Amino acid sequence: MSFTRGGCSQWLAQKLEGWGVPESKLYWVNALGLDPEFLGHEGAPKRVVALGANAARWCERAGIGFTRVAHPQAHKRFRFNEEYADLKEALL
Repeated sequence: MSFTRGGCSQWLAQKLEGWGVPESKLYWVNALGLDPEFLGHEGAPKRVVALGANAARWCERAGIGFTRVAHPQAHKRFRFNEEYADLKEALL
């Protein structure tokens, strides 16, 4: 699974912790479960970061403004020696 040793969830959590991004400031949702109308209400996330192409396509179809970054698993697998700068910049 993703949180097992070497999984992308654990890897992403470590990146966020290293950047000083507290979990309390994040709003995680499966893109298929997000009601686009929610984004216009009080308490809604201030920005949407699409993790990968599938999430970006969903945001486009829903008419949601977003920042697309590489999916954590893809970055961890194929660009492991590079900083995950696109997500860091989108969050900070």
